[in-house]
Amino acid sequence: MARDPLSRQIIIAGQITDAISAGRPRALPVIAVSGPPGLLVRLAKDRTYSVSAQPDIAMPLVGDRVTLDLQVDGYQAANVQVVLTAADLQRSLLPVVLGGEPAEVPRYRNLPVTRNIALLPRPVALKGRVADAEDPADPLAGATLRETAPGPS
Repeated sequence: MARDPLSRQIIIAGQITDAISAGRPRALPVIAVSGPPGLLVRLAKDRTYSVSAQPDIAMPLVGDRVTLDLQVDGYQAANVQVVLTAADLQRSLLPVVLGGEPAEVPRYRNLPVTRNIALLPRPVALKGRVADAEDPADPLAGATLRETAPGPS
């Protein structure tokens, strides 16, 4: 099946969040996209992203794999893969007016595929001792420490 140019359409979109706070990551992510030719990735300040195909090159085919690699200071690297299905790439015609004349533009009606990405912070190791605030040289015996962040201890 040959690739055919279509009007620009977003094929994958989503939100990038901190996995613990569900808020925005502290730093701006760097996203690399790979897959079929002609993919563009855009990142907004609110940490939403979109991947689209350049209309003068081609749209992806069924079974094409799109890979997003994310790097963000303070977070573990993330790799997201999306395999486009026949349902994702189901075509329809969008009625429009071009130059005052009615026309129909082909589009994929089930796009964009939504992939929200929750970034995990880099692991932190803590080391130290528990001491009396009034006499820091005197360690406290039997002190108990408890973590409040989710994840392995």
